[in-house]
Parts: sequence; structure tokens; C-alpha cells
Amino acid sequence: MSTDHLTVISWNFENNGKNDPARRQAGDELLKSLNPDLVYRQELWKADASGRTIFHAQARMLGMHGELGGDSCTALFINPRRFSVIRDWAESRGPQYVLPPPPTALTLRYEEAGPDALPFLAVSYHLNYASLTQRMLEAEWLTTWTDKKVTTPNGKSVTLPALIAGDNNSYPVPGAAGDPRLPEASEIKNAPHRVHRAVGLARRQLMVMPGATSALSAQISRPTEGDAWPGHPHRHPEPPDNPARRERRE
Repeated sequence: MSTDHLTVISWNFENNGKNDPARRQAGDELLKSLNPDLVYRQELWKADASGRTIFHAQARMLGMHGELGGDSCTALFINPRRFSVIRDWAESRGPQYVLPPPPTALTLRYEEAGPDALPFLAVSYHLNYASLTQRMLEAEWLTTWTDKKVTTPNGKSVTLPALIAGDNNSYPVPGAAGDPRLPEASEIKNAPHRVHRAVGLARRQLMVMPGATSALSAQISRPTEGDAWPGHPHRHPEPPDNPARRERRE
């Protein structure tokens, strides 16, 4: 076990291996091979069934302590040789109307830092898959995890550091060398996925693409050629041409 670094992983393993025990085991074996110290998980659907049988089996496979959040939406796995749990925030993780279900959150102490070291918060979350507005509300509420305080032995109130990770259900804004570019809305061929994701994508593109509103909005609101919304099998008209968008594409 290396003491000069920590291995932290955030992983949304879709449907916890798509409800396939063999796929789930393969995923757990992959995680274990990475020797993680702290794992932020999302989408562990049905891991709470039968007294959390599946979840406890996954924790044993990893050789880690596990904490499963509400509705098996999120979880945390920690290396008990390096971290100890100071507090479980299960009773105060956030309002259900904003974060249904709320994230999995623990206050942890890094044991190798010594007994006087400041604890920190670990928070695993999963944002709404279909609504940009809801995701924005949830992201704003997640900032409240940076407000948590602890009283030190000398009576001083100190704000805890927080390490927060999860599934944003959004396209990231490229910010570092090598980051993939944001796709054009028209490049997203899956109609439901496009309407769930591309509205936020379009707003980001429009911030750097003034004048392209009409064409981009039209591409978001209709399926691509040959595609159709459920219950609406007819073809949709082509959007109006937009010189600003055409020049950018060329």
C-alpha cells in the first residue's frame, strides 16, 4: 500500500452492470485491480434488495467499507485502512424536492494524517438525466456541502474541505488540453438523448455563437432527418438556414 498518494475513482456503472451479475462482478474486479482508496459510485439500482445482499457482496469483493444511499442511486466505498468514518449525513443530505434521492455523504478522517488532522466531506451525487433546469437546481444545492463546519478541540469553528464527485448527466465544458469538443446538437442521433442533453448544450454554444439562435433551436426541437418523436411519426420541416451557423460549421 502506497502512502504517498491516494487513488480516488468516480464511476457511473450503468444500472450496476445492466442487472447482469457477471457484468457486475467484472466491473467490481476491474475496480479492485485499480487499488482504490475512495470510490464514488452511481446507479447501483436494486443493490438494496433482500437486505442489501448485492451491495454487501460488492463491498466484500472490493475489500472496502460501503455506504449505500437512498434508492441505491449513489454510494461510497472507502478503504478502512486509510479512512475512518466520523459522520454519516444520511438524515440531512438535502431536500427531497431538489435532490431526489439526495447524495451519499460521509465525513471522513484520513488516518495517515494523524489524529489532529482536519476531517473532510466525501459526497457522491447523481444529477437529473432529463431536465437542465433540475440539474442546475441540484448543482446549486450541492454547493451547500462546502458550508459544513466542525469545532476543533480548541473551540475554533472550521469549514470542512469537501471532495464531491458524481454523474452530471451533462456534456462537460472543455477546459484542459485534450478535452473532447462539445458536439453539435445535430450530431446527437438519439432523439430522446438529444432532447435531454442538447438544450443545455445549445445554451452553452449560443453563449459563444450569437446570432445562431433560430437554427440551433430548431435543431434541438426536432429529430434528425428520418427520425421521429414517439407518437409523431411524420417528418419535421428543415430549420431555416443561418449564415452564422453555416460559416462556423465550414
